[in-house]
Amino acid sequence: MNDHQTYAYFYARDFKCSPESISKILDIEPTHFWCEGEPWGPNNVRKRKENFWSYRTLECSDDYYTNVHFKELLELLESRKEKLTHLSSEARIGITYVPTCYYPNMAVILQKELLQRIVTLGLALNFDIYSLASSDE
Repeated sequence: MNDHQTYAYFYARDFKCSPESISKILDIEPTHFWCEGEPWGPNNVRKRKENFWSYRTLECSDDYYTNVHFKELLELLESRKEKLTHLSSEARIGITYVPTCYYPNMAVILQKELLQRIVTLGLALNFDIYSLASSDE
């Protein structure tokens, strides 16, 4: 068993157009998307509160302090910088990094150069961190 897994995703949320329109603007097929009002959760009793579109990197466990996900997303997004500028007026956009670890704590180390590239693209940066109990327990 690996002691950690990481991935990241670029997202657009709170937009009024269809998720398909976001795919067209960016020329990227999403990994996940949903529309406002769609049912979700146990027994589909909850309703989505906003439109959401995301493109996710593959999960990996090669490097606990990985920056590989940011590099992958930034290479993709920088080639679409003008499209992102247009999209940012229509939606909230950003990158979310998701590490999962079976230790009592963890660190996320983001290279300065990658942080500058994120800022230059005008993206929000989120961390969705999961520190879980040991799988041996």
